[in-house]
Amino acid sequence: MNPYNVIIIIFTIITFLMLFVVFLVNRVLNVRNKVDAAYSGVLKYINERCTLFMRMSSFIEENIENEDKLVKNMKKAIEDLNDGVNLNIHNLKELKKTNKLLTKFCDLINIYPKINKNEIYNLLVKESDTNIDRIDYAVDTYDKLAHEYNEFKSTKVNKIISVVLNLKDYDYYNK
Repeated sequence: MNPYNVIIIIFTIITFLMLFVVFLVNRVLNVRNKVDAAYSGVLKYINERCTLFMRMSSFIEENIENEDKLVKNMKKAIEDLNDGVNLNIHNLKELKKTNKLLTKFCDLINIYPKINKNEIYNLLVKESDTNIDRIDYAVDTYDKLAHEYNEFKSTKVNKIISVVLNLKDYDYYNK
């Protein structure tokens, strides 16, 4: 066999191996990017919740008497959520705590029936319900994708790629 042909065959095999490895790495990273995108969706809705709390606390201060404790709790929740966003740390306990605050805000109608006619209040209640649903959906999507990613990267070939690239497992919200 001609040495030139042997070099071409070896080069072709090496090229196909490199393409195969690039394909495998790309596959793992694509799955990982989906999880990152889902997490940024969770962060987006948590940021919306921060804004919603600010608007609610302003509404309470301007329109409702004797609800200082609720305003203080909302301001504390704003701080906690902002700290969590800045540190990229959120857990299910924080989200449930803020859901309770949103529910408490929506229940103000029982204490102050006249606010039912207030357009701002009704808008904030609708936004609150929407935000709760969005965060629940975003968290569920994130958990599903994180679980799929953790399982996907634990297969034999993907495990090697994960070790080489130092890819870590993702944590879940709902355990």
